[in-house]
Amino acid sequence: MLAVCNGQLGELETARNAVRELLRIRPDFLVAWREELCKWWDVELVEHLIDGLRKAGLEISGSVRETRPSKPAAP
Repeated sequence: MLAVCNGQLGELETARNAVRELLRIRPDFLVAWREELCKWWDVELVEHLIDGLRKAGLEISGSVRETRPSKPAAP
């Protein structure tokens, strides 16, 4: 979350340091990000989180909507 917030705020040095720490703790994050984030938050929020991580310098490919089905409409 530090990487996301600082990336969105334009605090790039702090954001990049947080990305390095994230990858140190979770080296598989670039592979598992979609599954991990989408199980906790809705698609719109995950897109915002990924946008912040990209601004922080993390090269994440793809989009949330590519693999996650949208919520069914209420009857």
